[in-house]
Amino acid sequence: MNLHKLEALLGANQVVANENNSKYSLQQGYFQPTREPLPIAYVKSIEELAEVLQLATIEKWAVIPVGGGTKLKIGNPPKRADFFLSLAQMNQILEHEAADLTTTVQAGCGFAHFQGSLGQLGQYLPLNPPFAKSA
Repeated sequence: MNLHKLEALLGANQVVANENNSKYSLQQGYFQPTREPLPIAYVKSIEELAEVLQLATIEKWAVIPVGGGTKLKIGNPPKRADFFLSLAQMNQILEHEAADLTTTVQAGCGFAHFQGSLGQLGQYLPLNPPFAKSA
């Protein structure tokens, strides 16, 4: 896999080749037990996400999308993985209609951040997920 293409697309600061301290690195042995840690690409917008997925399709790269990384070991491990695609920076609450009890959030919006935002208006999402601080 050519990381330079991802770096040219996103910028070098959004592509990390060996992030051993990453919350994802603890899970990586499950995906690629004999390889170096997988690179992580961080996207900040829907446009960047679309561009990365388009490049991955052209290059035939296998992508593992991740948010909080709390459930990476659920299910069968993928047969192939070239990089993690982190949605953690896509964490905005886009719209909140308190009177209608509806909210639109980006894919990387964390549960704790979301609950905190709702709590400011006396609302909450009635869920109690495990690992709520990182989910």
